[in-house]
Amino acid sequence: MLDTEVLKHLPDELKARLVEFEKTFSTDGWKFIQQWAEKTAEEQRDRMLFCTSWEQYVNLQGRWFAFTELANLEDATYKEFEGLAQQAAERAIEEVEIQYE
Repeated sequence: MLDTEVLKHLPDELKARLVEFEKTFSTDGWKFIQQWAEKTAEEQRDRMLFCTSWEQYVNLQGRWFAFTELANLEDATYKEFEGLAQQAAERAIEEVEIQYE
């Protein structure tokens, strides 16, 4: 959850999207998927240690990356929205500075 200071800079459309993401991330289903992805990513990483070919290694590395991304989706989503809010805040400051010039 982003703090209210950050949220106030988001446009209403993005605030609505963030609320929908938060609803999704708070469900038991999402928690199950996140835990499953973390466990599967660890399994893929462990299997990479015992590969017998480069092709097998690359395949497992791709799987590890995909499951790691899924497991970290919630954090990545919040960071993205935080960045969007920061950009909006910077634009607002620039607009105020232009008005006073």
